[in-house]
Amino acid sequence: MNKRLLLVLGLILMACASVLFTVWHVNATHVKTARLADYALESKEEKVTILFYRDDCPYCSALMPYIDELEHKTSAQKIIRVSTNNQPGKSLAVKYKIKTVPTMILSSEPTKLYSVTSGSPNNVKVDRQLVDRLVK
Repeated sequence: MNKRLLLVLGLILMACASVLFTVWHVNATHVKTARLADYALESKEEKVTILFYRDDCPYCSALMPYIDELEHKTSAQKIIRVSTNNQPGKSLAVKYKIKTVPTMILSSEPTKLYSVTSGSPNNVKVDRQLVDRLVK
């Protein structure tokens, strides 16, 4: 009986530790990404594009496959994706006056905001020419 109880308690402890580590890792990743984006925008040392997005945004979902494609095609430009679903991303969006997503900013022009999608949620249009210009 005692062995079973210890086994069950051990399994519960391992499950809780796993969940806590996962939550910590995800939060740490969001903080690092937001800091990296902020550093790129502040330093202006190299050309970086920052993409602000939300996981539940249909416009962002329509844009992501094209961004993935561009990342594979070109290595000249870095794209940092900042999720506004979490506090570090929200804080950075407020700092740079991001009102809607998806929005892109160039590190060389941190005060210029680019909206790269239009249309309705059921018929999203991606401005590929603008995205190409921002990324290259």
